[in-house]
Amino acid sequence: MTGGLEGYDAVAEANAQKSVLAIHWSRICERLKAEVGEVEYRTWLRQITVGPVEEDEITLYLPTRFLRDWVRGQYGDRLGALWHAEVPAIRRVELQVARPAARPAPT
Repeated sequence: MTGGLEGYDAVAEANAQKSVLAIHWSRICERLKAEVGEVEYRTWLRQITVGPVEEDEITLYLPTRFLRDWVRGQYGDRLGALWHAEVPAIRRVELQVARPAARPAPT
């Protein structure tokens, strides 16, 4: 019986972490909108979705290689700074192309 509860605790903890990351990401998005404007945000940044955190790195997903490369070149440093300001333990941001099956819903 304990194994089932441990599995439940792991799922609950993973869901709690996703919720906390979603709150942080929402704050970061608001800052980005204020900095770059609504049109620029909608054009380039709205499609970013939050992936996992491993050690001091968070993964952000974009739907295409072109968009990933453009965002990396234009906003990579700023995304890193905003994440670090929001969550000091995060020191690096990795931008990746989401596989269609793994692509989370946009926020």
